[in-house]
Order: sequence, then structure tokens, then C-alpha cells
Amino acid sequence: MAFFNFTISENSKPERLDKFLAREIPQYSRSFLIKCKLKVNSLEKKSSTKVKAGDVIEVAVPPLKELKIEPEKIPLKIIYEDSEILVVDKIPGMVVHPTDHGGHVTGTLVNALLHHCGKNLPSNDKKIRPGLVHRLDRD
Repeated sequence: MAFFNFTISENSKPERLDKFLAREIPQYSRSFLIKCKLKVNSLEKKSSTKVKAGDVIEVAVPPLKELKIEPEKIPLKIIYEDSEILVVDKIPGMVVHPTDHGGHVTGTLVNALLHHCGKNLPSNDKKIRPGLVHRLDRD
């Protein structure tokens, strides 16, 4: 278990706790952090709580489970591909990243990409994190 403690600086504007934590602890996703034990001024609070100057934040982060992500032969609608980039029209409803919560460890876009790009990935690197960009069509 990892523990983090913060005191909101005096010149800070009020903001949601989850947004503050996502900025302060970038190694964890916001969706993961909101499931952690969160306290503001020693009281358990929801991630939507507004924090303000002087508030003391405590976060207890459980250990992350190691996910073994396997390549899967899943059809992809490839728009463009070269040696540096791959543009995919993702199937609606397909989960992007495997997670250790929610049961999405197979059938994801990452599983499909590992299969599709597997021959081009360095064979000695077991900790590859796909650099995915989302919603290029939005706004």
C-alpha cells in the first residue's frame, strides 16, 4: 500500500479532489485514484469533494496488480499505418486498455494492437506501454 499526503497551498483555487489527485499523482489514472481511500481533513470523502486552500489530503493506494497482456487476433479497421504511427477506427464499445478492475483483460484495443504490431515490437522489452491517443474526432 502506498500513502500520499498533501496540503492544499494557500493560493490555490477550490477544485475537485479527483482532479487535484490526477495532477499530483500522475503515475495513477484518475479512474484508479477515485477508487482509493480518500480523506480530507481526516474525514473520508468522495472524489467529487471540492478541496480548498489549507485542506489536508490523505490517499491510501492499494498495490497494483501485474497484468499479463496477451496479443489477440481481433480485426482492426486500419485507416493509416507506417513505421511510426497507426491510425485505427476503433469499434464502438471496445474497451481500449486492459484493467485489473472491471474484468477487461482480453478483447481490448491494446490486445488487438499487440497482435497486429507484435512483429515490430522490440523482443527484449516486456514493459511496453502503448501510446494511445483518444477521440481525435472530438471537438
